[in-house]
Amino acid sequence: MRAPLNDKRLKERVLNLEKVESILEAANKVFIRYGYQKTTMDDIAHEAMIGKGTIYYYFPSKEEIFIEILKKIKEETNAKLEEMINSAASFEEKFKIFFTEPPTRYLSHYKLFVQVMNEQSPAFLKRLQEFKASTHEDTKRMLLKIVEEAKSNGILNVSYADSTEKLVNIIFKWMFISGEHVRINYSENTISDLLDDYVLFSDVLINGLINKEER
Repeated sequence: MRAPLNDKRLKERVLNLEKVESILEAANKVFIRYGYQKTTMDDIAHEAMIGKGTIYYYFPSKEEIFIEILKKIKEETNAKLEEMINSAASFEEKFKIFFTEPPTRYLSHYKLFVQVMNEQSPAFLKRLQEFKASTHEDTKRMLLKIVEEAKSNGILNVSYADSTEKLVNIIFKWMFISGEHVRINYSENTISDLLDDYVLFSDVLINGLINKEER
């Protein structure tokens, strides 16, 4: 059984978390400013106003720092998405939030993604692809939960009641029609237009998914 944290250990943990946060915030800024390839650990240390050795104590490489930034964005996005979905009153609202909230939050991090993802080594692209796959699985589970809830409430069209998992896989496949590619080639305006398309796509799907007798 793990011993409870005493005041000293608790304070050290808090300080460590604060140090990690400051490193990630600094790295985020310099990745956007210089691009991933040109950014050095010295740049991150200078921006964070701490020694480079301290950064290496928490992160062995700038690759690990960037992956951690991605994880943080993912956790924040998932938490906000779940909060909004759980607060929504209807299936239609939940479904539309699922489609529009992730691209909206992606737009807020657009500069970071474009700067660091366009020119990477094959090894790093592999890490990014693994992260992307993990993110997709998390998001797919959220969509399945929405559809299963609609099914249990009698809202889902009976034609799909026995194949909800297959339905979710098909919807998800079309949401991310870009396939296996990780590189980002869209402009900011293109992503904004894509968000408009997602709104229309969700409307079309909702009309087909809802049991007409419930209208």
